[in-house]
Amino acid sequence: MVEKSSHRRRHCRKTWKEESASNVGGLWATCLPAEVATVGVAATGEAANGVVVAGAATVDGFNVQEEKWNETYQQYGFTKFSRDGLDAAQCIHCSTVLANCSLKPAKLSHHQSNLHPNIELTEEDLEAKRKRFDKQGTLPTYGFQPESKPMVQASFEVALKIAERKKAHTIGEELIKPCAEIMVRNVLGDKAKREISKISLSNNTVRRRIDDMAADVCNQVCQEIRASAFRASLQLDESTDIANQSQLIAFVRYEKEKKVKEEFLFCELLTTTTTAEEVKKLVDYFFEKNGLSWMQFQHICTDGAPAMIGVRTGFVTRVKSKWPHISNSHCSLHRYALASKTMPPELMSVLDSVISSINFIRGRAKNHRLFDLMAQEMGSTHTSLLYHTQVRWLSRGKCLARVFEMHTEVEIFLREMETRGDHRHENYKNPEFLMKLAYLADIFGTLNEVNVTLQSREASVSDVKDKLAGLGARIALWIRRLHRGNVAAFPLLDAFLLDRRKASSNGKQQQQQLDLPDDLKESIAAHLERLTSEFKAYFDGVEPAYYPWYKDPFGAVVDDEMEEAEELLMLRESAVAKAEFRKLSLSEFWLQQQDTYPRLCNKAAQMFLPFPTTYLCEAGFSVMFDLKPKKRNRLEMSSDMRLACSETKPNILKLVADCKEQVSH
Repeated sequence: MVEKSSHRRRHCRKTWKEESASNVGGLWATCLPAEVATVGVAATGEAANGVVVAGAATVDGFNVQEEKWNETYQQYGFTKFSRDGLDAAQCIHCSTVLANCSLKPAKLSHHQSNLHPNIELTEEDLEAKRKRFDKQGTLPTYGFQPESKPMVQASFEVALKIAERKKAHTIGEELIKPCAEIMVRNVLGDKAKREISKISLSNNTVRRRIDDMAADVCNQVCQEIRASAFRASLQLDESTDIANQSQLIAFVRYEKEKKVKEEFLFCELLTTTTTAEEVKKLVDYFFEKNGLSWMQFQHICTDGAPAMIGVRTGFVTRVKSKWPHISNSHCSLHRYALASKTMPPELMSVLDSVISSINFIRGRAKNHRLFDLMAQEMGSTHTSLLYHTQVRWLSRGKCLARVFEMHTEVEIFLREMETRGDHRHENYKNPEFLMKLAYLADIFGTLNEVNVTLQSREASVSDVKDKLAGLGARIALWIRRLHRGNVAAFPLLDAFLLDRRKASSNGKQQQQQLDLPDDLKESIAAHLERLTSEFKAYFDGVEPAYYPWYKDPFGAVVDDEMEEAEELLMLRESAVAKAEFRKLSLSEFWLQQQDTYPRLCNKAAQMFLPFPTTYLCEAGFSVMFDLKPKKRNRLEMSSDMRLACSETKPNILKLVADCKEQVSH
């Protein structure tokens, strides 16, 4: 009885298949599920009996009528797809691929109504979404979605934030993750909290994530340097961290996609000495490891240390001996600070007295507390003085301005706290001393303002040259005014003299006693003239090539003997170039002319690509001290520095794809 039943079932299946083969458009096409009928489809094939059917396909050994794609099917949310030579339809909402036999309005509409009933788009929105879908990658088009690893991706992104904010690696597991679990549990419940707890944020994991992202960023930067149309510029500087280890920092400036880009290159440890030989070995090793060459660089900017710019054995000398096309410059900020130090003896004595008073008040805890309390009781705007530090370029002007502003409080405090033989407080009642103090606060305040303008990203050689030329012209004007008794250029000094005149309006003092003394005029004029000569000595004739037409190619005088004269004349007649010059920055404008005026662009690149200062290195040292405080003095911070200082972002999705999903236990 069982054998008969089995035979009957086999006979029924055979009869059903034969009927289906004879009427392909009927039972077979309607019975197969649309999402399943894609298996085993061929463009043309042989039936079970070996007969080839033209215009038909073979599915599991049966002849099936081939359907053709119709553009009207797009209204159902599908786009054309081809598999094994047959037309098919792919849903733009879920990427599902329907079989060739499902290319019928009824089946396409059935898919949309059952699986996407809430999606209602206008024809314009549907067409726009279809175009975006067609531009997607290959894998989604063929129905393969990349493996989702949300836990790994979250771990990478949190590690990136930790590095960018210069925090300890343990903060992920000790603070960020517990706080996230508390918030998610209270808002979304325990189930979501258990999912969040799977994210690995241990110290070692964060370390690995940061290293992987730093390596990816380094690879991107090196590829961009190699692909740049111009040779890059390099700035180097060395400093000591909290653990007394010498760190060498380098930044690079290069062209990318018709724009100038500044990037962090490396921060490496000088393990032995800080000589020029060791510095060059370290830089050469980094270049070799990352596929770079000195032929890809044109300029080096460093500080004035002998190890960097020594005439015989300095780092720059060693590089130029093998690569003579390399040019170099001494950081303009360092030269500016050196030139600003000059001062006549009568003014230097005032500065020394002020520094002594500051150290007496700020250097002793008791004095500092008492001075703070006294300033509060007197209703002063400020309650404490500022230290003067030689290595901090802006501290001189700031501390002098603060002392002059609080000279009354300083005089009272020193008088009350004076010891036998100490008469420092008398200086702050001496009008001539206060005039000198006011002048020093004014002049160093102005020098600080110019110094700050030099400390900027994307500053060019021409920018520094123009600002220093402007400062020189201002100093010359101040000297001429000073000889006429006009001190309006020095606000604090001018206000002090005005207050004295108002206080003596009763006429008891003669007018000449209220004006600036002649010997002080001579001292101030001598100081200003000395500043001018020092700036000329440090800056004149030591800058890279300068082209007057760089800033204004349409108004500059054209010399017939210039190599670029023809291109410059052609550029001046271009209406398109004039429009671009008005709306683009100088570097962007010249890079846009690279294809049309290559000679002009190559010379202009010598103006905007070289670094005029080591400002980025100085800013990098500030980041280094934040990253490596006393409690983290064993940190190997090369990777952290790269993520904290770099403008390039790591390709996290690529890194996630190369990792395995491992949840935290």
